[in-house]
Amino acid sequence: MAKDTKKVEKKKNDKKPFLKDFKSELKKVIWPTPKQLFNSTSTVIIIVLLVAAIVFVLDFGFDKGYQFVIDKADSIVNKDNDSDDNDENTVENEEIVTDSTEESNPGEIIVNDDSANTEQTNTETTGEEVTTNVE
Repeated sequence: MAKDTKKVEKKKNDKKPFLKDFKSELKKVIWPTPKQLFNSTSTVIIIVLLVAAIVFVLDFGFDKGYQFVIDKADSIVNKDNDSDDNDENTVENEEIVTDSTEESNPGEIIVNDDSANTEQTNTETTGEEVTTNVE
């Protein structure tokens, strides 16, 4: 038990030299003058703002470059698709024109707009007419 009490006494005694050493070290510190503090602080703020501006300009430039590349690639892809689809589009347009000139189409949906009620008439392939009120 004698050993345990010595350990406890050493721990209590260790605190006193630590605080003395701490105070003596703080006395050795050379604190900056207000002018030095202002100069150092302003230098740090200016450097941070310059780096932020450089990062902003680079980010903006890369974003615009990325958009330019995407737009160019999209126009190239659409140009290729347009040239392939030109013949198909003219055929589809002709079919649409011929379909619209026919008076009766078995799958035609007719929408009549009234201010009070809107009616939809659906003529199915069986020839039955179904009317639905949509409000």
